Amino acid sequence: MDRIGFVGVGTMGGPMCRRLVAAGHEVRAFDRDEAALATVVEAGAVAAASAVDAAAGAELFLTSLPILDTSRR
Repeated sequence: MDRIGFVGVGTMGGPMCRRLVAAGHEVRAFDRDEAALATVVEAGAVAAASAVDAAAGAELFLTSLPILDTSRR
């Protein structure tokens, strides 16, 4: 089992994170949206207190974050 850190478990990251948990990986997840984080924790992920906490000790670190559109500035 790999230890995976995952930041951004919303619309795209949530399903990805849940599949990793279902495949037997230990996933430490973080998201600023508490509801999104609760969904993956319910599926078996471990809640991390921060992105740094999610990455600590991870063999693999994944992010699924929105792109900041700077063209509208």
